[in-house]
Amino acid sequence: MSLAVIRAKDVKVCFYFCLQVLVIYMHVCGHVLLNLKLQCIQINIQTFALNIPKYKLE
Repeated sequence: MSLAVIRAKDVKVCFYFCLQVLVIYMHVCGHVLLNLKLQCIQINIQTFALNIPKYKLE
């Protein structure tokens, strides 16, 4: 009986730990992707800003 309880507890702990790792992993990945996206947007804006004088000249 006690062994079954310990097993169930271990499964819960393992599941919770795996869930935590997954959440952290997703958070880190999301953060990295967001940073990359923001950098891309920033580069696009800078490129566009640099090209504005060219458009005005033409």
